[in-house]
Amino acid sequence: MAFVVKGREIAKQYAQQCAIFAGVDFSESSIRQVDLDLKRMAKDHEKNPIEIEDRNELSRQYGSYVGEVYRRHHGGVWGAEESLSKENALGIQKGNQTFWPWYMCSKILKGGDGTIAWYYGYILMGLLHFKSSLNEIGNKVH
Repeated sequence: MAFVVKGREIAKQYAQQCAIFAGVDFSESSIRQVDLDLKRMAKDHEKNPIEIEDRNELSRQYGSYVGEVYRRHHGGVWGAEESLSKENALGIQKGNQTFWPWYMCSKILKGGDGTIAWYYGYILMGLLHFKSSLNEIGNKVH
């Protein structure tokens, strides 16, 4: 499947909405706040489930924010696999790596395992300095 460049403007709009809503600043350290917000919302939604479209909207906003942080600091382009024509499947591609922040945020909002910081730090960049951040997030969330 081919990666098709598209969706940059909508991703930028969603990212800006998230930045205002969550009070974050597009710094790499703000990824920790995104994790805390997503985990808190997932816990809240266990008690009071939200409509699927609302969850999808949050996934797009937070996922776009995470993607924009990466793109601004490390480059890359927004797009989707050619066979996935819907814009609910946007990702970031740089070189031969593709990263799907909308999907990761959706997974966390559904109560799934993992954190955006882990995904961002270890899979995309292999940075070991995120290890202390992961421990910090784990201690605050659990």
